[in-house]
Amino acid sequence: MRPYFFGGYVMKKIGIIDYFILLKIDRAKKLITETELSFTEISDSLGFSSSAYFSRTFKKKTGLTPSEYLRKINKIEETSKK
Repeated sequence: MRPYFFGGYVMKKIGIIDYFILLKIDRAKKLITETELSFTEISDSLGFSSSAYFSRTFKKKTGLTPSEYLRKINKIEETSKK
């Protein structure tokens, strides 16, 4: 399946706004785990109107706040190193 076809299919199912929010959340996950940026810097770089809105949106889509997500990832990495 071609990526642009898949993206179009997803957009039809969830709506374009939600699709772009999911893209932002996926990017945020990468930035949280792969950079030393603060949550405010991540929020700003992804175009969220505020860090509070970013945190609420992140929690709504993932079930975790950005801080909880980072702690979970760090815990998984620590466990896998043992």
